[in-house]
Amino acid sequence: MSKCARRHRQSMLAGPLFAFLLSLSPVNEALATTNAPFMPLRIDGVWAGTRVAFSAIQSGSKIYVGYYDADRYLSVAQIDLTDGSIKKQQLNSRFAGWDAHNYVALAIDGNGLVHVSGNEHGTPLVYARMRTVGDVSTVAVERTLTGSDESRVTYPAFLKTKDGTLYFVYRQGGSGNGNHIIDRFDGTQWRRLFNTPLFASGSRADSSSAYPTVFERDSKGVFHVAWVWRKSPDARTNFNVSYARSSDLVNWFNVRGTRVKLPLTPSSETLVDRVPTQAGLFNNVKLGFGLHGEPIISYQKYDADGHSQIFHASLKGTHWRIGPVTHWSQRWEFAGTDSIDAKITFSGVSRTGHMLTETFYSLWHGTQTYAFDASGMNATRIFAATPWKAAVPVPSFPAPFRFTRASVADNGGSPPSYSLVWGSLPPNNHDRPRDCQAAGSSAGCRFVSDLYLVPNGDR
Repeated sequence: MSKCARRHRQSMLAGPLFAFLLSLSPVNEALATTNAPFMPLRIDGVWAGTRVAFSAIQSGSKIYVGYYDADRYLSVAQIDLTDGSIKKQQLNSRFAGWDAHNYVALAIDGNGLVHVSGNEHGTPLVYARMRTVGDVSTVAVERTLTGSDESRVTYPAFLKTKDGTLYFVYRQGGSGNGNHIIDRFDGTQWRRLFNTPLFASGSRADSSSAYPTVFERDSKGVFHVAWVWRKSPDARTNFNVSYARSSDLVNWFNVRGTRVKLPLTPSSETLVDRVPTQAGLFNNVKLGFGLHGEPIISYQKYDADGHSQIFHASLKGTHWRIGPVTHWSQRWEFAGTDSIDAKITFSGVSRTGHMLTETFYSLWHGTQTYAFDASGMNATRIFAATPWKAAVPVPSFPAPFRFTRASVADNGGSPPSYSLVWGSLPPNNHDRPRDCQAAGSSAGCRFVSDLYLVPNGDR
């Protein structure tokens, strides 16, 4: 798993993957009766030398997919769900092929134009956008967004406010010494949202960088984000869990409703849980919401006995309730500066009706789903996780590839109707070129899989 472990829900591929209930819109109801003849739909051959996250989004009867093709070029495919036709655009950016951090981010703005970024890990910005709505052949790489702070980019992410305005967030700099920048798209060009970073190191003498969750937007349009800090590229130097919220991405507030000055640093009044370095805090923090919309933060650290546990921080009023929600007897000691194939992953809390659940994976216990009481702090039931199911037979992928899946986001905010599936190798190569014989390949280093679109089984 990438040490960002992110992102993507842009989290996506780093562990167990979960299906969501679908409420069919009139458009999707019509499509549901027409997709059977061409599903599963093969989109393209894709690079599978490591598990790097692809991205896809549905807008009406079209799906756009950002991925690396068999020749490792960043590419965008346009799928027409009415007839299964596919158009592809190969972009002028080639993936080296081994770094699991170089995931693809994709979004559609309020005018229907596709934006894509990827192939970045402490490297110059790679950004492309569509010039003509609905025409994937007009997606092309652009030289810059704003022209500043774009030389060492990692962790690109697109955000949309409730009014449809598109924003772009990324880290400029390195692990343990980087700043997070936000740009805004005005429909024609990108502009820096404000003249200071969102997250920044407290001082040059004691540098740190933030590892945020996905920026989660609630039903009122307010963005919530939690994060951990890191002192160096070594994952053991993660420390402190923090949180802030904003309705406009410009003015940020802590849980007491106090506006916090930007940039946010380790000394800002945003602390949730004071965790020292080398205390088992991994940078795979997740943020969900409770039954009344209160944020619940999930994160991993050692308990008092030195065992690795998942902790919840649940907001009650202006105070955090904090405690372990697992009671394991194992310890995962991670370290290093490269991608890590995680022994523990978790989904973050989700709400279904009047029930809170979260799915955990550990090397020792497998995949389990926990149900929680209204506080989100006490497990009331533990049961086997429900595996994702497709509405059609899903292709299998030969060894040494592992089954990989990503949900296709819906541009209108509805639960996903489709998924991408492909085969990939795990990120156990530490972002370095593989020994092809050791990897079991009979075709040298050409690690290529097929990428398919399949309808979810809970349509």
